[in-house]
Amino acid sequence: EAEVDDEMRKQWSSLHAGDALPFAPVKLSPQGSVPKNRYSAKRRRTSNLSKSVPHSAENSVNATIDNALLPSSKMPSTRTFAAHVDHLARAPGGGDVHALALDISAAYRQLRYADHVLWQNCWAGPRGIIVEARLAFGQAASAGVFQRLASLLTAIARDAFDHAEAEDPLPSPPPPGERFGLVHMYIDD
Repeated sequence: EAEVDDEMRKQWSSLHAGDALPFAPVKLSPQGSVPKNRYSAKRRRTSNLSKSVPHSAENSVNATIDNALLPSSKMPSTRTFAAHVDHLARAPGGGDVHALALDISAAYRQLRYADHVLWQNCWAGPRGIIVEARLAFGQAASAGVFQRLASLLTAIARDAFDHAEAEDPLPSPPPPGERFGLVHMYIDD
């Protein structure tokens, strides 16, 4: 209940109580919960939107998504990251390789669903029907949609860095077409 109240306060979800459905048709997805970690009494809401569950495959949210219509987006991997770090470590001039990692909390939830798909992102709770307005974890399109945004933000950051570096170049610049720095975005869900 506290998590639902928090999501409604953030306007990530909305509650529809009473006799009327928020949409017709409406697709209600099953919900559950798991401990946030093995040492915590707090629980995290979960959903199974997967089309790999045999008894609900045809009715799952992911079954309604035509993957052919999704724009392709190259998903970076830990192997790609390791190759980049190796490249930096072997760069002329030696030196240490430094890294900074950021974990964006509830990253997908920062992005809103289009109004025409809200009917597919609902679930029933004790107080009524909850309509999720933000991208959900476990939904087939969420990783690709967020990766596209992350790639755009990464390109903007690289462009700003390239302009700053052009105005104040390094004493020993990298060879043409190469960099001494990298930005790597990794989606883990």
